[in-house]
Amino acid sequence: AKIVETGRIYEVRCEVLKYRNALQLRIHSLLSVDQTQFDLSEFVTSSWIPKDVLKERIKDAIYSVQNEIYRKILIRFFTDYQSEFFDYPAASKNHHNFVGGLATHVVGMLDISENLCRLYPQLNRDLLISGVLLHDIGKITELSGPIATEYTLQGKLLGHISVMNAKIAQVAAELGFADTEEETLLRHMVLSHHGKLEYGSPVLPLLMEAEVLSLID
Repeated sequence: AKIVETGRIYEVRCEVLKYRNALQLRIHSLLSVDQTQFDLSEFVTSSWIPKDVLKERIKDAIYSVQNEIYRKILIRFFTDYQSEFFDYPAASKNHHNFVGGLATHVVGMLDISENLCRLYPQLNRDLLISGVLLHDIGKITELSGPIATEYTLQGKLLGHISVMNAKIAQVAAELGFADTEEETLLRHMVLSHHGKLEYGSPVLPLLMEAEVLSLID
């Protein structure tokens, strides 16, 4: 039977030995503990922004969206993924690859979006903010979790963009917003947010807000 599972916290009784000028552990006992009693950020690299601050920033952004359809879709997603969103990294490597990295990435993008909307009032703020909030939630399906992050089977075979495109369609239908303009625009934001076909987006940005989202990302 497998004794140790990657990504879990254990209570270990051991002694530290020096062998060939390197430290090693001689383990005498190993006990699995209640994982809910620990904060992962105390054991691994995590966001420099406290989780409660990230949560407040995301909540404020959601409820600042005036369009009812966008707002209700956002509320549904952040209700369904409220725990994972604030623990997951934004990638397995390269950027924001730490506990809370996904939320940190999104909050940084929200800051840039707010400033751009003030500079360019022709931008549809509700659409841009909604696109920023939703564009990478598919990574919760694409990646295995915040510790020893790997790509899941769906992540390898489908990718976070196509996963999220399907989820938006599903949620919109469940909320009675299927085939609305808002649903179509949100899906376009997600599908085009990598900016170029060779970067993994199946379509190019065809809206100002989609182009801006890809540049911010």
